[in-house]
Formats: sequence, C-alpha cells, structure tokens
Amino acid sequence: PAGCAFIRITIGAAQKYTAQFEAGSVQTSYARGGYNSIYPYYSDEPVVVKKLVTIGDSITAGNSWQPKVMLKLNLTHTNLGISGTALAGGSDGGAVGSGYWTTQRIAQIPTDTDIIILNGGINDYAQNIALGTIGSTNTSEFYGALNKWVERAMAQAPNAKIFIASTTYGEYSSFSADPNYANAGGNSSKEYATAMKNIAYKYGFPVIDFQGCCMVNKWNRAVMAPDGLHPGSEYADRMANVAINAIINLKY
Repeated sequence: PAGCAFIRITIGAAQKYTAQFEAGSVQTSYARGGYNSIYPYYSDEPVVVKKLVTIGDSITAGNSWQPKVMLKLNLTHTNLGISGTALAGGSDGGAVGSGYWTTQRIAQIPTDTDIIILNGGINDYAQNIALGTIGSTNTSEFYGALNKWVERAMAQAPNAKIFIASTTYGEYSSFSADPNYANAGGNSSKEYATAMKNIAYKYGFPVIDFQGCCMVNKWNRAVMAPDGLHPGSEYADRMANVAINAIINLKY
C-alpha cells in the first residue's frame, strides 16, 4: 500500500512449513523458498534443492525432526517411515511393512535421491529380533537385514549419500522390566544402536548418532519423550541438530 513502511505477518507454529504468499488469488501447493535469511540475498546462481529421503519407523514417520533439517539445508523431503515396523523380518513381495530390506520398501526410494537417512532398531529391540553377526546374510536377524538393505539401497539410488542414524534411546520400562533394559534375547537398545554404527563403519557411511549425541538418559527421558518413546519438541530439535551437523560435515 502507498506509504507503507513494512508488513508484518504472524503465523502459528503448526503452519511453520505450510504458509506462503501467493501470486494471484489461486492457492497452490506449498513450495520452500530458496533462502532463509534475515538479509536479502541476491544471486544469479540457480537455487539447488536436493532430495532427502528418511526411512524408518514411527520415530521417522512422526516427522518431528526432519522439517528443521529441510529448512536449514534447503532440501525437499520424502518420508518413508512406517510406524511399528522393524528393520528385520518381512519378505519380498508382501505388504509394505517390516523388513526395510524388502523389495517393496526399497522400491519406494526415488532413484534420483540425493541423501538417504536410515533410522531404525527400536522395534527390532522391542520385538526381540536377534542381532546376529556383522557378516550375517539372514534377514531375520538385525545385522543380516542391514546388510541386505545397504546392498539394495545402493542399487536403487546409486548416487545417493547414505547416512546411518543410530537407534534412538530406548531404556523404558514399557519395553523391558529388566534393570539393564535387556529384551528377551538379552540385548539392550544400545546394542542395536551399536550394530547400526558398526554397519556404517563397515560400508564407509557417515553416522548420525541419535543414541550418543542427543543427551537423552534416565534423568531426562520423561521430558524428552513424554509418551515414553517418541521425541518431544526438545528431543526432536536435538535430533535435527545432530543430523544437520553430520550432513554439513560431509559437504553434501
């Protein structure tokens, strides 16, 4: 308007990644801007938007930590998390569910993906899935399923940079009454997290260490995960920061 010095727009937190100005009166799908800065940024260089895919269980499906990663790193995002699913188990040709390694879940990964973040293990722990050994090819075992997932994910999206995100904190009485939080197979959630990191080291993939770097423990778990498992806002923010730092360190 004539004489206007500035316009202030206020949106609610729930609309943080959905609100936008429209050119004209027709509503269009939300599209992220190319830059996020308090200062104008002008360049003749094209905005490069890379494609992120996250794969996992309800920790991923809940989409609590990924939006900050998208915003910070200028990424589009495909969320392939499915609540309640485990990395191991399942079979080729069945329903899309447990068994991240299965053909039906691998086929969901776009072939032109730039970055893949794999997270899982908490349901394998809760469902007493055997860990196996790092050389396992048995997809009913955790290590075996991880090995098969890597093989197939690399074939599906050969140019993608793969990050392995360790199993999130899992010392909750709802999972185990054991004082050391071991499952029926005698394994703690931290052992599944270690297995994921071992697989990352085996194949030369960077680790996003949700288990070791989010500072969630028995003293603050009630605040970090109010429902006893899924990250609250502070926990999700920490997860996002850990992921952002890992991706930036690779200079993707």
